[in-house]
Amino acid sequence: MLVEQIRDDDNNNNSFSLDFLRKTSFALLQGYRMRNTKTEFVSCPSCGRTLFDLQETTAKITDATGHLPGVTVAVMGCIVNGPGEMAQTTLSN
Repeated sequence: MLVEQIRDDDNNNNSFSLDFLRKTSFALLQGYRMRNTKTEFVSCPSCGRTLFDLQETTAKITDATGHLPGVTVAVMGCIVNGPGEMAQTTLSN
């Protein structure tokens, strides 16, 4: 859909801004794990087993580590989801 919109926009000479195209391109490459240009965060959904405020903790960790491109950070709330998710990360809590 995005490609069609860019094609249609290009045909009408109403092109997207270069900043939008750059950010979108890098986000797509990051999503496909082809190029890491920003920090990736993995977090479990909070549930009844979580014994702390997961959203607040994740926000603090994001603020502290959001400047590290190519790093994957996992924030897990309990022992059930944690080990499997954290096995593929650079940093984990």
